[in-house]
Amino acid sequence: MPVKIHISYTPDDEATKARIVTLLEGILPPVKIKNTPGKPPYNNVYITTKNHGKPTK
Repeated sequence: MPVKIHISYTPDDEATKARIVTLLEGILPPVKIKNTPGKPPYNNVYITTKNHGKPTK
């Protein structure tokens, strides 16, 4: 089952966001990262794990 994480941050928190994304990439399976501009003054990052096929029964 994919995990979805949403992070909303201001431009002042860019370094903190980069550190969080790096740490999550290290502990989660392969992830897809999507950066989008949000409503000012916020930006958004969406992190979704990739699905590895059908689950086993």
